[in-house]
Amino acid sequence: MSETEKKVQETIAEALPKMTDKQRAYILGYAEAIAELAPDRENQEEKKKEKKKEKAAAIV
Repeated sequence: MSETEKKVQETIAEALPKMTDKQRAYILGYAEAIAELAPDRENQEEKKKEKKKEKAAAIV
């Protein structure tokens, strides 16, 4: 886990006890949506890398 991710995790952990149930539900929904997008983003990055490799191979 990166330092940025650790900082985000610590900040959320400190803020959660101070939040209302509605605010916690919002944060949970947001986090779930981001978690669903993460695999798609990784796949897109892999595809970009593959395309770059194909272009480099075509040049040679």
